[in-house]
Amino acid sequence: MFDDLLILLGRFHPLIIHLPIGFIVLGVLIELNKKNLKWSKDALQFIFFWASLSGLFSIITGYLQYQKEGYLWETIQGHLIAGILTVILSFTFYLYLKRNSVFESFKTRLFSFGHILLLSVTGHLGGNITHGEEHLTEPFNNLLGISSSIDQDIDKYYEDFAEKSVFSGLIQPLLDDKCVKCHNMSKSKGGLMLTSEGEMNKGGENGKIFLANNSSDSKLYTY
Repeated sequence: MFDDLLILLGRFHPLIIHLPIGFIVLGVLIELNKKNLKWSKDALQFIFFWASLSGLFSIITGYLQYQKEGYLWETIQGHLIAGILTVILSFTFYLYLKRNSVFESFKTRLFSFGHILLLSVTGHLGGNITHGEEHLTEPFNNLLGISSSIDQDIDKYYEDFAEKSVFSGLIQPLLDDKCVKCHNMSKSKGGLMLTSEGEMNKGGENGKIFLANNSSDSKLYTY
């Protein structure tokens, strides 16, 4: 039951992560226009306090999601580190606004551009985890008429399939196209990998998904 609670908290990460993003973007916009806003100092203190706090909750829920949803450390480490740095920068800016003497020599524009840079990096790496490494480059490649590596891989599997086995010529391409995004070496959701016949036969945390000559009891077919 406790494990299920941790899984539930982890799945709130995609929702909670938008809170610090919204606070930071609003704060940066106010900071860049503070000369025209007399109330900017108090507003920025409020905004970056909550950016730091909500960012901390985002890190906790993200780490729980990594632990409970089958993500590999190599997949999420860059996103996690960038997120931690973003929260540290937000809290540092909050202390600066409170006139902490340790940070009094810092320039406010340094915080603004630092937040923009870290948000961009963190968001890009998060997008890679959710949508694949080509989630930003694919549209550019399509505009330029360049085939993505994913398309090239799919074409490779389907090429001359009549001369291949049924699995490598027909089944594996379908798994690659529909299933492998969540069940691969980088993200093995439920401990299940579908990158090869051998890995598929191993099954996942809930047991085997494929039973030879027994399609009615094979989860791969029934689900």
